[in-house]
This record gives sequence, C-alpha cells and structure tokens, in this order.
Amino acid sequence: MPFLPAGCPGAATIKIKYLKCVVEKNSGDDDGMAGKKRVRGIAKELLDLIREASRSSHPHEFAALLREVDGVISEMLLVPGTTSNDTSARMLLDMMPLDLSVVGSVHSHPVHDLRYSDADLHMFGAKGVYNIIVAYPYGEADWICYDPRGRRVDLPVIAPEGP
Repeated sequence: MPFLPAGCPGAATIKIKYLKCVVEKNSGDDDGMAGKKRVRGIAKELLDLIREASRSSHPHEFAALLREVDGVISEMLLVPGTTSNDTSARMLLDMMPLDLSVVGSVHSHPVHDLRYSDADLHMFGAKGVYNIIVAYPYGEADWICYDPRGRRVDLPVIAPEGP
C-alpha cells in the first residue's frame, strides 16, 4: 500500500485503532451521538422542500436521506429504487455510494402522527443520527427530529442570510 507511511500497519488496523480512540474519548457521552457528526441545524429552504415533497407524495409516504454542508443540513438525496405506499417507505440504502456528508434520513407520515414506529426506529441510525418525521398536513410545526435511540433532538431551523 504505497499511500501508507513506512512501518504503518494495514488500513483495517488503522480504522480499528481510530474507532477505539473515539469510543474511549466519548465513553462518558450517553446522548447516542458519540463520535457522530453534529450539525448546527437544518436550512429553512430544505425543510420547506421536504414538506412540499411530502405533500406531493400524499397519501403515500416520502423518504430521503439528509446531507450536511458546512455544518447545516441543507440537501436531501433521493435514493434510487425507493418505494412507498400509504403505510411505509422503503429506501434501498445499498444503492447509495459511500457519502460521509449524509447525516440522517427524513420520511413523512400521511396521518398526523409524529411518533415513530418500530420500523422507523430500526431505520434511525442506518444512515446518520438526525432522523426527521414530517406529518400531515405538513405545516411548519408538523415535524420532529429523533436520534438513533428514538429521543427527540432539538434541530434549529436556520433561515437564509441576507435580504
């Protein structure tokens, strides 16, 4: 492996040592986000787009992945092969290339219920730690963010700067 310094163990060993270091460094952190990328909030324009996509998909669920740019969740990724109906959405996560900027997921509930299901909880954490549920009627207050353990996360909405 020419890109590794002389005497350096293989890449797999480096990864294991790095993960061990992260666990030890955050061993007292029990918020479920130890070693995970933290963000400052979600862009208002993206949240508006998510709500509109959810309205457009109604009465079926909408689902996508969330990407952060410069510490703000400001993009969503539509996963190829995603299917949905009025009770669930299924994303084929193996269709996605490795993307370290993905920090979570979003999906809609076509009924006014912001609680997560067992299936939702299973999905949380599969691709990040910020998991948003948007519920009918998809208004400004009809959303919530959860961590991988199903605990509510305070995710500020960040308005655009300027006039």
